[in-house]
Amino acid sequence: NGVIAGRPEDAVGGKENLPKKLVAVPEATHAITHDDPDIARFSVSARADGPRYPELKESLDRSSRAYYAFYKRMVEKSIADGELVEDVTVQQIADMCSILNLGLTVLQVQVNPDRHHRAIQALEKLIQGTLFTANRTEGDGSNGTTKGQRPGEAASTRLFTALAIGIG
Repeated sequence: NGVIAGRPEDAVGGKENLPKKLVAVPEATHAITHDDPDIARFSVSARADGPRYPELKESLDRSSRAYYAFYKRMVEKSIADGELVEDVTVQQIADMCSILNLGLTVLQVQVNPDRHHRAIQALEKLIQGTLFTANRTEGDGSNGTTKGQRPGEAASTRLFTALAIGIG
């Protein structure tokens, strides 16, 4: 459905950086499935059963390619803007985006909307570098931080990078 596929695109429009876009996509998906919870259930079950049905598999493949292209465009722009570390690839980050959003879709089927939204908020904290507490001096290098970087931010960055690298 073009209306559904267009909402994540619309959600990232106007967001100035990849971290904000990475949160905007699951927020848009949350809104879509809040309006129609059956979409999340169908999405999860179709991914599990779809490969057995040629027409559904073709549709899923088309949808997956479109979402991958969407993520790829976001990541390529962020690389051009100097937002990402050099040791990750476009494919790694685009795949990570796919996995994050698929995981959140599965979670939405399993829990109530408030809990699902709290998971998105935790993801936002991870992306922003505010999920982990600091227990050392800010930016002293003793815990992997660089000057001006909070220890929690360094931990979030390392975890986020590890997720991306582990995917590729």
